[in-house]
Order: sequence, then C-alpha cells, then structure tokens
Amino acid sequence: MIFYSILFLIFIGFSGIKSDPINFKVEARCRFNVHWCATIWIYEEDLHLLSHDYLTSNGPVCTDSPNIGLDLPPINLKGDLSPNYELKVEIYHNCAPLHENEGDWRYYVPEEAQIVPVDGERNVTWDLEVGYKGYRGICWGSILSLKK
Repeated sequence: MIFYSILFLIFIGFSGIKSDPINFKVEARCRFNVHWCATIWIYEEDLHLLSHDYLTSNGPVCTDSPNIGLDLPPINLKGDLSPNYELKVEIYHNCAPLHENEGDWRYYVPEEAQIVPVDGERNVTWDLEVGYKGYRGICWGSILSLKK
C-alpha cells in the first residue's frame, strides 16, 4: 500500500510541473533574387495530430529578401505532464528553384522535434534552408491552429 502512496505523490509532483519561459527564433531561407512568401507555425508535438498545441504563427509574410524570420519574446507554455516539450516548426512557402515551379506552394516540416526541458528558461532556434523542400497540398498548421 505504501508503494501506491509513493507512486501517487510522484504523479502529483510531475503533474504540477510549471515551465519557465521559452524564447523562439526561426530563420527560413530561400534563394536570392526571388519574391517569395511563407507562413511559419510553431507547435508542441503530441502523439496525435489533432492534439498538437499550436503556439504561434507569423504569416503570411512576403519579401524579396532571402530570409523570413520569426523572433518571439519569451512564451510561458504553462507546463506539461511530461518533463520535456517536443517542439516543431511548420513552414508553408512558395520558394522554388529559378524559373521552375514558381508560385508552387509547399508544406515543409523538418523531421526532428527539438526536445526542451520544461524547467529553466530556454532558447529554441531553427535555421532552415527551405528551397524546394516540402509537399504540395494542405498545410495542417493553418487548419489545426484554428482549433484554439
């Protein structure tokens, strides 16, 4: 019986974890001499697509510069039942090779999530060469971010 009491106290301890702020910075790069647009979403990845927590987005932003960035003030994510966040970024863009498929919108999600401990102030940075990466089709971030 004492084992279950200790297990219960551990569970209560972890369920009350509150996070410290996280600073986000995303830099998406396209080639020079092209007018392009992008929308960037940042989210906390969960096991199921519909349970992802969309935190913020910037878009759409259009520019003649090769860089589109998202630099955010600290965000407090208010804790989680786990000791870590699994953070990912999505980019919906029209950066294409010169004179090839220009205006072709693509949905790009880098493969690996960044694992960030809940405790302590953290900096999370993505520096992404967008190029012609990604898939044609629906950008789930634009749909799922509406659930808030």
